[in-house]
Amino acid sequence: MTAMGFVASARRAADSTPSDRKRVVDLLRGASILVVVFGHWLMAAVTIEGGELSAGHLLILADWTHPLTWVLQVMPIFFLSGALYPLTNLPPALAAATRIDPLSYGIDGLRGTLIGLSEIGLATDAIVLVVVASLFMWLGAWSFSRIQG
Repeated sequence: MTAMGFVASARRAADSTPSDRKRVVDLLRGASILVVVFGHWLMAAVTIEGGELSAGHLLILADWTHPLTWVLQVMPIFFLSGALYPLTNLPPALAAATRIDPLSYGIDGLRGTLIGLSEIGLATDAIVLVVVASLFMWLGAWSFSRIQG
């Protein structure tokens, strides 16, 4: 398909989309898929062993990353992000913890986009998520370069 054919196809799809459909939600769905694919791609560790390419996984090659999956993924989602409770009227210590948890901004952005109840603000949510994602991409690239020697 040529670029012009793709644009024409996209325009036809956009024109046939009901006017009450929230296109931002579609954009977030597509972006979420890309984030998941990119995140899994970052976990792949291709190394050269004996002159041959070898596929591995960062969690296997770097044992120190095992606790990071709990600390950076599981625990914040359930306990600090506000996924299970609203972020308003929290005690000061817990409110501070939710403000340094990047997942809070993701949950707030989803709430704001899907049901219009953003407590932090969609622009702030987007900025924090982009900065944190950039930081972790740099950290992943740096870590991978260290594994490669």
